[in-house]
Amino acid sequence: MQRVSTLSKDALKHARGTARNVVETYRLVAHRGVALERQAVSAGIGFVGARLKTGGQVLASFGRMNRDVTGFAATVVDGAAGQANAIVDGVARVAEQIVVGGLGAVPPRIARPLQTVTLPVMGPVRGLTLRIEGASARMVKRAGRKPRAGAAKRAKRTARKSRAR
Repeated sequence: MQRVSTLSKDALKHARGTARNVVETYRLVAHRGVALERQAVSAGIGFVGARLKTGGQVLASFGRMNRDVTGFAATVVDGAAGQANAIVDGVARVAEQIVVGGLGAVPPRIARPLQTVTLPVMGPVRGLTLRIEGASARMVKRAGRKPRAGAAKRAKRTARKSRAR
């Protein structure tokens, strides 16, 4: 027979996995944003360089600065994701100690009726945490995918149209 403490510990494990998946998704999306910013500024520098025909050193320094700034932004994103994961792990440890440890401290005459009442609820809660964790794992996979080729073609076509004007 399953115990409430075992099911609670399992639900907390899946909730922790979900939180870590959310952090990873935000990290991937933020990196994609940094990469898009780098590309946009590089395209702008190229556009200005083609129009001016002079100032190559200034434009090159802008390019280096863009690489440095976006590199720093990517480092900050990774650091923030690491800190968020550390917080998630800490909260999960504390929650496990409180829930699982607290259930072990309940006197047996109270624990049996409590188990009888909460055990039927824990099954659906565990199932729900499994489904949410699975959905968050799919979200990470989707965020990590490369953008569709059509999006890049549309961006290039738009850039060409704006140059022609």
